[in-house]
Amino acid sequence: MMPHAVPTRDEVVADLRQVRVLGLVRLRTAVVPALAALASSRVGGSSPADLEEMLRQAVALLDSVRLRSAAEHTFGLLPGDRDKAAQDRRKAAARSYSVGVDRFRKHYEPIVLDQVAEVIALWPDVLTDTGVAEWLASPVVLRVRVDAAVHLVQVHCTSIDLIRGVDIVVNPTNTYMELAGVYKKSVAATLRWAGAPKDAEEGILVDSVADALREWRVTHGVTGQVVPGTVAGTSVDPAAELAYRRIYHAAIAQPRVGTNEYHVALSVLERAVRNVFALARAERDRHVPSLSSICFPLLGAGRGGLDPAQSFLRIWQTVQEELRGDGDWQIHFAAVHPREADLIKRGLSSAA
Repeated sequence: MMPHAVPTRDEVVADLRQVRVLGLVRLRTAVVPALAALASSRVGGSSPADLEEMLRQAVALLDSVRLRSAAEHTFGLLPGDRDKAAQDRRKAAARSYSVGVDRFRKHYEPIVLDQVAEVIALWPDVLTDTGVAEWLASPVVLRVRVDAAVHLVQVHCTSIDLIRGVDIVVNPTNTYMELAGVYKKSVAATLRWAGAPKDAEEGILVDSVADALREWRVTHGVTGQVVPGTVAGTSVDPAAELAYRRIYHAAIAQPRVGTNEYHVALSVLERAVRNVFALARAERDRHVPSLSSICFPLLGAGRGGLDPAQSFLRIWQTVQEELRGDGDWQIHFAAVHPREADLIKRGLSSAA
């Protein structure tokens, strides 16, 4: 980092990793130039005491109870934690999410570090109650007008498996209807992990989400690729960690032969959203109580390579058309990062 340069969020995250490893008692030995530079403007100094104070204030702004608890344990901010070894603090943080240490390290810990970094990097916005602060207590509810009708659209800024109050979650997948490994970092991988009942050591007992999707393929006679935009509906194992009832797997990503990359066409995104609603209408009254809410992540904006703004715009345009014909659905959007949640909010606010 150049002298006097504004630290990037990646630099802040890298420094927070150092703090996580060292703990507060060894903060004097930490080499954390990004945090030191920000502490000077945030709390008026860059001493270890100033760094700790900035960290405490940032974590206190995390309104999600589990996220805040995990961050407090991660950095040793709770009484009796400051001199604990890094692995012991990680174990305590993992318990905040009721997951094993390995799962926490691979999935939730990066989210914790990223969210704390977001608060610190956007400190002026946080302190004026704008920008990132509102996303740390998701969901945000917006009144959105579609023609003459007003709909309450909720935007969640959290990991997809932590969302509550939704019946159907849309899972972007590839045209082979094959899920990412549980060790990956994606919506599909997260749903696969969280949707699997586990033993006391966090070993998977039943790969429920993947098994349900394989069963769908057999039932529908699918042996190869499906038509892009196809949507497969599967149930959630009641013994799993997920709070919703149905997962709609939307086949939007077409693998590029000979590579690890995918192609996602905007026309396929539109087709998938229409198929989500068609399936939801067909299934609505088969369940008690009836299905009434659908949650969309930013489809294709990960490894699919779409710009998040393009993804949201095409999804929202199609959702609006569907609501004009059937306005009884409650719509939710999900994003992990506040910048993407803010993008969704701005897009929805323009329709308010």
